[in-house]
Amino acid sequence: EFGSDHAKMYHPLVNIANTLLHQGKYEEALNNYNKALTIAENKWGNDHERVAYILRKMGELYERQDGYDKAIDVLNRALAIQIEKLGQDHCETADTLVSIANVLNGQGKYEEVMEKYQLVLPIYEKEYGSDHVYVAALLNKIAGTLKNQGKYKDAMEKY
Repeated sequence: EFGSDHAKMYHPLVNIANTLLHQGKYEEALNNYNKALTIAENKWGNDHERVAYILRKMGELYERQDGYDKAIDVLNRALAIQIEKLGQDHCETADTLVSIANVLNGQGKYEEVMEKYQLVLPIYEKEYGSDHVYVAALLNKIAGTLKNQGKYKDAMEKY
């Protein structure tokens, strides 16, 4: 029998939190992410990839609530862990860059958004191939950002 803080509870807590996040039940999701984060930090240390994953998901949650400053803080912490542990060209690192770009987009910081997307595009193309849905989704995000900047011709080339 496992207590609620046992390492084997990490995955169920994350899965529950992810489900609650998708349902828009942010307070409950955050509670479960925090429990999973405590377990991960105690079991694997503050700079483990599992910690980074939870931080990224928490950043996405804060972004959905327009908590941009909190989101950027946890996402930057996740990114630092991922760069150190996985490398700059890893897909999880790229996913965190996309999450950061989403926050920056919500803040209207389009130049910074484009910088992040330009880092992610070659990672996704290398990992998944240029015809993959992730690449297409990223190109759509790039086009939307270009449109937001009034660069309509450039946007049309990406759509």
